[in-house]
Amino acid sequence: MTRHGIPSARDVMTLKLVTVRSGASITDAIDVLLRHDISGAPVLDDAGVLVGILSERDCLRVLAVGQYTGAEHERLRPVSEFMTPVEHSATPETGLYSLADFFLTHHQRRLPIVDDGGGLIGLVSRRDVLRGIQGMVRGGPIPPRGRGRAPKLYPSAVDA
Repeated sequence: MTRHGIPSARDVMTLKLVTVRSGASITDAIDVLLRHDISGAPVLDDAGVLVGILSERDCLRVLAVGQYTGAEHERLRPVSEFMTPVEHSATPETGLYSLADFFLTHHQRRLPIVDDGGGLIGLVSRRDVLRGIQGMVRGGPIPPRGRGRAPKLYPSAVDA
């Protein structure tokens, strides 16, 4: 919690993330999103450094040009050609008010949370912020996620 009992990114972020590699084929990345029932995932380079976010919207670009033929070279195009590069991130100490403001002023559904060295440690989604608001309104701890199932946005698994 930040000062005055306001939740921070640390209180609401998801720690166990599904990730994809920038060099993976876009079709393999789509398989990962579908298999884990998630709408997006952080993209890491070969050194494990966060380089982007791949969303369902990014994946739709596979067909957006209207010229997709299903040829092998098209299916093997790398995630790096479709992902959205990371432009914004936050630290674990970022307060809930700042997180809410970010999502209101940027057309993003997830925000990477990084350590002092820039390493990925978690993600905050719009829904995570809503859970934080709910906890504040109720005057208690942040409500737990649904029991028996990993969160839809970032399940407890790692695909590299």
